[in-house]
Amino acid sequence: TEDQAPSESCPVGAPRKDPASGLFAHRDFLRATAADREKRPVFSLALVVLPEVATQRRPGRPAEADMAEVGSVCRQFFGPAAVGGRFSASKLVFFLPERSPGQLAEAGADLIAALAERLGLTAAVGIAGYPCLNYARTDVPENCRKALDHALLLPQEPRLAVFDTLSLTVSGDRHFAHGDIYAAMEEYKQALLSDETNVLARNSLGICLARLGRLAQARAEFERVITAEPKNTMALYNLGCVRQRLGEAAGARTAFQKCLRANPGHVSSLLRLGRMAEESRRLEAALKYYRRASATGNAPGLTLRHLARLALTRGRLDEAREHLHKALLLDPKDAFSLQLMARLYLTEGEDPAIAE
Repeated sequence: TEDQAPSESCPVGAPRKDPASGLFAHRDFLRATAADREKRPVFSLALVVLPEVATQRRPGRPAEADMAEVGSVCRQFFGPAAVGGRFSASKLVFFLPERSPGQLAEAGADLIAALAERLGLTAAVGIAGYPCLNYARTDVPENCRKALDHALLLPQEPRLAVFDTLSLTVSGDRHFAHGDIYAAMEEYKQALLSDETNVLARNSLGICLARLGRLAQARAEFERVITAEPKNTMALYNLGCVRQRLGEAAGARTAFQKCLRANPGHVSSLLRLGRMAEESRRLEAALKYYRRASATGNAPGLTLRHLARLALTRGRLDEAREHLHKALLLDPKDAFSLQLMARLYLTEGEDPAIAE
């Protein structure tokens, strides 16, 4: 697709610039810079994304004119040696010889401000370079893509990211979201090789290990996060979950309680503690935890399910019915609440067809 990272397979022939924009087409850009990239001891790539150019063209003005103007502004900030190309309909790519990413960060931020001021365009920039860790020259385009993905997630301007350990963590999160746990783990491990204090990557690595059933290793990762940040609620909660799966009930309870001391409104910890109390037949304690969770106003449907199940266990059928009705108003397809409601109908001796 047009958004794939640059590949090495390019058609033969002299690279040509587009006469309107002065930029190389994507494949021509690769060919124009391939030899130079191999001989440079230091170089960088910058990806500039401009969604408005593709989707919000100015009336009476062709898109190529906008792109030519954007390319001209970019060259002002990246310097005359910069080689520009079209990466896709809304992205420009620049090869910057003898420039390290650190030297380009300020220029990239100024470029974003200039595009907003002069052209009214909201841009984001990702920068990566060589040398970097143990990456080869051919890895720089993909690293640049990861930096841009990182930049697009930033909450405020300027949306600029230089490829680093956090970019790797973001990339790992994307792999995890798509179900590729092993690829995610590789990104998290690479991030930790670069910066072992990256608690986000370490916590995420622990989640991957737990997902694969490697619970002792996952516990060790979460404990390392907590050693560095004793009030890290993500790691405390995840440690509690792993200890619970390992059968370490007391350790799990301690972790959830520490999580609540750090964040008294942590709903998941309240529900876990309530469920543990319920399973050990401490029903009043369970009710207190569920009510605390309900009082936060977060995850109301999930909290109502727990309250309904507890009410059913305590024989309070009307109360259970009320909680289930509320849960099903929030989500009519809530399978757990529907199943509890069916049990309730059968318990009360109602028409089995309704339960079915």
